[in-house]
Amino acid sequence: MSRDPVRDVVRGLTSLEMTFVNNSNLQWAAHSGYVGQITYADTIFPCFAFLSGMSPAPMRRSVGLIGIGLSLQTVSAFANGKRLRIPGVLQRLGLASMIANEPSLEILKKFNGLPLVVLWYAISLLGSTSANPLAHPDYPSNDLSNTAQTKIDTFVFGQHLHTPTFDPEGLLGSLTTAASMLIGQSFQKQTASTSEKALESIGMIAVGEALHYLLPKYAPISKSLWTPSFLLVTSGTSMLKYLAVEALVPYLPKLVQSLLVDVGRRSLEVYIVSTLLTIMVRYGGDRGLYSRGKRFLENVIGQASSELVMNLTITGLVAASAKFMVSQKIRLQW
Repeated sequence: MSRDPVRDVVRGLTSLEMTFVNNSNLQWAAHSGYVGQITYADTIFPCFAFLSGMSPAPMRRSVGLIGIGLSLQTVSAFANGKRLRIPGVLQRLGLASMIANEPSLEILKKFNGLPLVVLWYAISLLGSTSANPLAHPDYPSNDLSNTAQTKIDTFVFGQHLHTPTFDPEGLLGSLTTAASMLIGQSFQKQTASTSEKALESIGMIAVGEALHYLLPKYAPISKSLWTPSFLLVTSGTSMLKYLAVEALVPYLPKLVQSLLVDVGRRSLEVYIVSTLLTIMVRYGGDRGLYSRGKRFLENVIGQASSELVMNLTITGLVAASAKFMVSQKIRLQW
């Protein structure tokens, strides 16, 4: 079966956005706080999960993603002299994929992941304190250790988390991430017109925003918890992004389209290269390649511009690596 070039372009664009954001300290590329309106950076990983749903992975690949994620974080922990963090982006994708693609859970596809949202709520509300079930900042305490996600993660992983008290890629959020994948599967199978799909996506965003404002205690927008409101808003933005790229692809310069397709076809390898390159250039802190290059550029073009140029350079190197891997037929297979 031939690959969908639009899907590859969107996946390639999203992979490069992820590389840029993961390396950036620029304010406009920062993630939102624990609870609140999502930023540009918050939409990138959900879009990747949405796209992953369009290409269901076999069990061995899902398990492989978890193994690769753990390996990369072991390298990072060793290089930075820090405690190993067990949850992570690839681990989240692998686990969510195992849930979304499990043949015995066909009911999840039938209802576009709604049972996962119900289960997420059941665990969240029963596993948190009764006075502050989702640790929303409207309450006196915004202690992340009160959330069900932290309680589960600390029981399973101890302190091998992003911080000793919380990890945004914890186990509980894998349920709603799997729902993002199932929405992607459903979107792919739809025969509706582009305008109908656009209206559907806008409706999802509107419902997610309304829930955030009308039910702040039980439906806040939170990337850290991958709440149902966050699921709705980011799924809607992912759909709009896909439709926008689909409309623009015929007008993209061939060189740009070819580059994005290559990155999309090697998205996993690109993530690995991006992670290892980031570890390498940032190794040594202030004496590392990234810091020295940034200081040099600051004297020439200023602080803000130097940050942008350094991040674009790393992103460009990652894109070039994808082009090389495709030309040499290099890819991970299992």
